[in-house]
Amino acid sequence: MLYWYEIWIGRWCFVPFDGLVLAAVRRELCGLCTGGRLERVQQPAPDQLVLLIRSRGEKFRLLVSAHATGYRAHLTASAPANPPSPYTFCQVLRKHLEGARIETIEQPGFERVLRIALGGRDELGRPFRKTLVAEFMGKHSNIILVDEDGIILDGIKRYTHAVSRLRQVLPGAEYVSPKREKKDPLDIDEEGFMDAVTGKGLGISLAAALQQSFEGLSRVMAGELLYRANLPADIRVEECGVYELRAVMTSLRNLFLKALAGRFRPGLLLGAAGQPADFAAFPLEGAPGIQWQEYTTMNEAIDRFYTFRLQSEAVEEQRRALLGIVNREVKKIDRRLEDCRSVIGSAGEAEQNRIYGELITANIHQLQQGADQAMLTNFAVMREVTVPLDPALSPSANAQRYFKRYRKQKGAVARACEETRSLENEKAYLEAVETSIVLAAGLDELSEIREELVQQGYLSGNKTAPKQAGRPSPVAEPLSFAAPNEMRILVGRNNRQNDIVTFKLGKDEDVWLHARGVPGAHVVIKTAGREVDPDTLEKAASLAAYFSRARLAPSVPVDYTLRKYVKKPRGAKPGLVIYTNEKTLTVSPSPP
Repeated sequence: MLYWYEIWIGRWCFVPFDGLVLAAVRRELCGLCTGGRLERVQQPAPDQLVLLIRSRGEKFRLLVSAHATGYRAHLTASAPANPPSPYTFCQVLRKHLEGARIETIEQPGFERVLRIALGGRDELGRPFRKTLVAEFMGKHSNIILVDEDGIILDGIKRYTHAVSRLRQVLPGAEYVSPKREKKDPLDIDEEGFMDAVTGKGLGISLAAALQQSFEGLSRVMAGELLYRANLPADIRVEECGVYELRAVMTSLRNLFLKALAGRFRPGLLLGAAGQPADFAAFPLEGAPGIQWQEYTTMNEAIDRFYTFRLQSEAVEEQRRALLGIVNREVKKIDRRLEDCRSVIGSAGEAEQNRIYGELITANIHQLQQGADQAMLTNFAVMREVTVPLDPALSPSANAQRYFKRYRKQKGAVARACEETRSLENEKAYLEAVETSIVLAAGLDELSEIREELVQQGYLSGNKTAPKQAGRPSPVAEPLSFAAPNEMRILVGRNNRQNDIVTFKLGKDEDVWLHARGVPGAHVVIKTAGREVDPDTLEKAASLAAYFSRARLAPSVPVDYTLRKYVKKPRGAKPGLVIYTNEKTLTVSPSPP
């Protein structure tokens, strides 16, 4: 049997903010915020609101988003950053709603629509009642302010009939509720259920038919219902008989009866590394072997999920920016290396000019001014050579011309060789930085790398790091792992940490390791003077292989030597060292 988690695992796509999740959120909001006073409206982004509500002696931040993929409503612990000047919709809400009290929070059926009714008195003391309607419908998500007569005061997204044939969202237009095309799972009999499912066509999956027919269901929750009915996730409508459809209908009704009674069990599905991967209002039983972390409230679970997601997006955005800078610099170096190699390739021409000059000098008594060439014997190879001459110059001047060309080209080749060595060292350094960026786990590590690039002149910024009490800016602690015999294994996560691990924390008799021939972490086994056992050495080598550019290879050669044999050349960039007396161990990369 194929279960839904076998279809979705490996391509996690967070569970949409479906009607069941919204029902759980609404129920919690009713208990916490009904009767509360709206103290402040903030709009940190073009499609997002944060309502600061004081209720029962506490303050709550209600985040409402009309983002095309991140649409949602939930309480959040995060304080948003305000834009330099407020958006128009924010100004409208502040004018109409600040100071009002929340009277009701409603959801029609299990639709993805939240209606927050607020009441109060205007500046003339007249009572008013306005409704903030949040519609969570993918790219059509919107937040709309409606007055007591059903007239739109404004929307966070405005559009005319040119955008939507059925509805327009403009100030002064009549508000039209989204058409309820799906059925309420608790307001349908067996015959209606059968008709709804089979009416979607026999060629689609049963999970898709459920999701398209009934309110409140995401595709993943529809798959969960099939699991609870003991059916495979990929079963198609035409493969189902009355028995299978009745089993699914029973699962559907039981789930929504629990939701109606408020017996939610919100939580997160965690990925292999323990990171939030999905959220749901009920445990996803069809995902055995995948960790489910239950939360007290739906609001807390959603806030935790999006906090992690936004942090991850910030990390990836910073990672992409830094990789772009490094890749740009590497391309510049590659172009300069190509020029240098072209110059070095002209070394043969320089040597030929020297030979021509020497041949002219050796045969100068035989040459007459005015000749444009001369046939001279090169006794080194016992062969006649045709030497081009400038008729306007004397034989001596022709020789000096060739010697001058030779010296100029020889100097250029020498400079190109020196520049090539420097560029190759710089490229190796940047490749090490690139590896550190790829392996960085968070913003703190990426910030360290960014500061390093500023210090090395690759980024504009203050090259003098801020100091406090005469100390340089702090560097995050290297990774540290326990090893047998009370030893510890230290791993540098970037070039600055590599220098610290090797030259500040590492002692002469400690063991130093590094993946052979590729950029990667400096690893030190703190031996405290004891002999390192083979298991500890292999564990440290596996870490060195994992924290290197070769981490995806099945096996990686890792060099190891005593720390006293590791030296830093004068003027070398951070993380660059030379070492001697090494031995090599081949291991498989292993994550910590």
